[in-house]
Amino acid sequence: MSVSTSVAAIRSPLTRRLLDDPILPTLLRLAWPNVVVMVMQSSVGLIEAYFVGKLGTEALAGVTLVLCSAHESEHLGYVRHPERR
Repeated sequence: MSVSTSVAAIRSPLTRRLLDDPILPTLLRLAWPNVVVMVMQSSVGLIEAYFVGKLGTEALAGVTLVLCSAHESEHLGYVRHPERR
């Protein structure tokens, strides 16, 4: 038995599926949960903007400013302290 044959023999079925199956179906199978989460997060953001927008433009601008600055400060925290990830 050669080395390549022994390595192939010890691979799990999931590893074989990742390596041997066609690329597009594999990518779609792995990506669909992320797509669902992004659609849900975007929907929540739009719904929040709709309801805050009913309070007026000043309220919408304030919430947008706070959320953007909170997001940026969170991002900077991860950039400055990558060991927190």
